[in-house]
Amino acid sequence: MSKIKIARLATLISFFGLLALVIYWTLNPSQLKTSATSFVLLLGGLPLLFGLPGILKKKPYTHAWICMVSLLYMIHGVVGWNNEDTRFLASLEIFLSVLLYLGAGFYARYRSRELKALSANQTI
Repeated sequence: MSKIKIARLATLISFFGLLALVIYWTLNPSQLKTSATSFVLLLGGLPLLFGLPGILKKKPYTHAWICMVSLLYMIHGVVGWNNEDTRFLASLEIFLSVLLYLGAGFYARYRSRELKALSANQTI
């Protein structure tokens, strides 16, 4: 399997895993104690949804952009890790956001190089 396919697979798994985690964490009855937390988590899923079309169309720019967005989720996971009740979900969020950062970053890098090489070959 090529490096670009591995990066793409890591991106897709972590992207949809993180999206599912945010939805679960928002709708989890034990987390609905504070509506402010649920509201923030619901809004937290919006950046992922904005990146969904570009991720599905394999656009390197969107992968680079979602790479930076994943850092917000990592920060949220680190803050949530401090609470004993949310430690497992926060650990999962940290893992998925780091995997998304790496996968999307490497995919953007490898795909940009591939597209640049293709365009260079066509101009010759």
